[in-house]
Amino acid sequence: MLPASLEQSYLNATDALLERIERVFDQVGDVRQLRVHGDCHLGNLLWNEQGPVFVDLDDCMMAPAIQDLWMLLSGSESEQQTQWRDLL
Repeated sequence: MLPASLEQSYLNATDALLERIERVFDQVGDVRQLRVHGDCHLGNLLWNEQGPVFVDLDDCMMAPAIQDLWMLLSGSESEQQTQWRDLL
C-alpha cells in the first residue's frame, strides 16, 4: 500500500525509530510486568458500597502497571494533568 517513491524514506524512518526504541529499552532495563485489566477506563469502572469494581475483563494482559493508569486519562493535556493529580 506504500508508494514505491516513499519506500526508502519509510525504511529509513522505521530503522531510526527502532534503534531509538532499543536504546530506550536498554536504558530502562528490565520492565516488570503483571496482569493488568488491559482496557481500564472510567466506562469499565463501577462503584458499589465497598468502592470501585472493575468490569469487562476480556482484554486482560501481561503489561507494565502504567498500562492501566494511562488508559484512565482522557481529554486535553490540562485535563489529564488534573486526572493524574487525582489518581496520585
